[in-house]
Amino acid sequence: MLEYFADGVKSNSMKECLATSNALVFMNDYIAKVLAKDSRQTLNIQQLLSQNSQKLAELLEIIMESMLSEESNFIWTLSKPLLGLIILNEENFQDIKNYAISKATSNLESQEKLQQGINKLMQGVNRSLSLKNKDRFSKNFSELRQVIASIK
Repeated sequence: MLEYFADGVKSNSMKECLATSNALVFMNDYIAKVLAKDSRQTLNIQQLLSQNSQKLAELLEIIMESMLSEESNFIWTLSKPLLGLIILNEENFQDIKNYAISKATSNLESQEKLQQGINKLMQGVNRSLSLKNKDRFSKNFSELRQVIASIK
């Protein structure tokens, strides 16, 4: 399944990239809804997340790398599942972010700009997938897009 998502994110086809992004958004929203409840299903999801934490981290890494690379033709589409994956990978986000930045450019000045832009990505954003929170994240992402464009 990871390979399907990875191929979709890296695809040069808008249709594949959009389908992959939408599937990841649906998955993130579903997980958030289940985790907000106190039920047996919540325990099952928590166990599943724990068992697959490395795969979720890999998905976030693939999206971050694609987003920061010159190859990414569909950067806005890639941003859709980003908030959910950041929330699910909160403890790994810093390492993933640093790795993606180092792969994107070896120029220290550009790395610093990307670091600052990505740090602002989560400003004013909490650990939820509410519409208000997604809107705030989208505004922050627009600013990050400008940083990425200025470096390329």
